[in-house]
Amino acid sequence: MTWNPTGVISGAISPFDREGGIDWESFAKHLHHLASARFTGVLINASMAEGGHLTAAERDEALAFAVREIGDRVPVLATVYGSHTAEAADEARRAAETGARGLLVYPHPAFGGEPLDPELPVAYFREIWRAAALPMIVFRTPASLAPTLTLEALQRLSETEGVVAVKDSTGDLGFYTDGGPGSQFLAADSPLRVLADHDPVLLPFLRAGAHGATVISSVVDPARYVDLFDRRHTPEADALFDRLVRFSRAVYAAPFRDFRARLKEALRHDGVIATADVRPPLLPLPAAERDRVLAALAASREQDD
Repeated sequence: MTWNPTGVISGAISPFDREGGIDWESFAKHLHHLASARFTGVLINASMAEGGHLTAAERDEALAFAVREIGDRVPVLATVYGSHTAEAADEARRAAETGARGLLVYPHPAFGGEPLDPELPVAYFREIWRAAALPMIVFRTPASLAPTLTLEALQRLSETEGVVAVKDSTGDLGFYTDGGPGSQFLAADSPLRVLADHDPVLLPFLRAGAHGATVISSVVDPARYVDLFDRRHTPEADALFDRLVRFSRAVYAAPFRDFRARLKEALRHDGVIATADVRPPLLPLPAAERDRVLAALAASREQDD
């Protein structure tokens, strides 16, 4: 394993053209925009990329394109879905052959329901590791969105070969702090690195000891989020975070499913991509919502000029 899951990891979006296919010219410009920052990884085909709305062939093509464009500048990470274990393992194998340096593994629907036998996710990750031998990130989502992982499951996964980090999008800082059940994972030598994945509480997570972050809002302002991570323990970080969070709160507003369109509107505004089109059944933003997002983006940059 050659990739260390610390620092700031950004995801890439999937820009579409007017016919609904991937806009490769915009995608290249977007990827190089991300590679210009000091990210420790760029994640391809995740939820922010509408990865679940892409075909397997499109995901493979997008990953290969990203590796060719920026793989020599920043580690490119692949997302694994899979309707069953063998399919997920095969997707991971193809990612490794393409040149991915790590994997984000989505929670399988079979992980849902209580109680969860930890051997279920452990067996799943073992097969993916056997197929690809790439460092794997566990995705811990809120139970309202997808099957979440219990403390016992995380403990067993931390002992599983190839599992190196947990991307936690619950926003539940108490799970890891103040004697919370997951506080062991914030140790500097934890075998399971914690990646904060809820932008509106990013700085508190980092100051509590999170080893890194996967930040969806960083797709718009890459350098400032890397700067926030570098300065996380300084007073200057508070002012920077206060500005950045103005935009991230707009991105995370209900309904959260629209965060993809919000990010795309900001990137189109900045001239990084040509259109803000999302793939149906997702819908474009109404004009009033677009204006609100762009106003929040402007507010987040007020003192940067």
